[in-house]
Amino acid sequence: MKTTVTIKLPDLSKWIKAVNMLTVETGTAVQETAVQNAPRKTGVYQRSIEYDGDKTITANAEYSADIEYGTNAHEIKPVTAQALHFEQNGKEVFYKKVKHPGTKPNPVMRMAARTVQKQIPELWENAQRKAGL
Repeated sequence: MKTTVTIKLPDLSKWIKAVNMLTVETGTAVQETAVQNAPRKTGVYQRSIEYDGDKTITANAEYSADIEYGTNAHEIKPVTAQALHFEQNGKEVFYKKVKHPGTKPNPVMRMAARTVQKQIPELWENAQRKAGL
């Protein structure tokens, strides 16, 4: 013969609502901070920073990792043309290849996450208040 007990738990719906609000507010804040601090030359990188509405904020530009972690010195060659074409010192120039000196890291995404991480206690208080706790 078996015995059964029922555990009566308190209503946790307000806590669940607060946790969900905290998740969304934190993700949104990280995205906004990253966009605000992102390089602005063309705006492509800024526009590529997306928040999935849950826990993931992603910079989707093809070169996002190059911005975040930097690059070593490297050679650039044309892919579809016979030469690279750009303006240099006000003159139109063509090169078969160029030596790029590399770039320093610009940890946009990591810094945004660290900045918002410090705000979580305040965001949690706001979420609790909004949830009626």
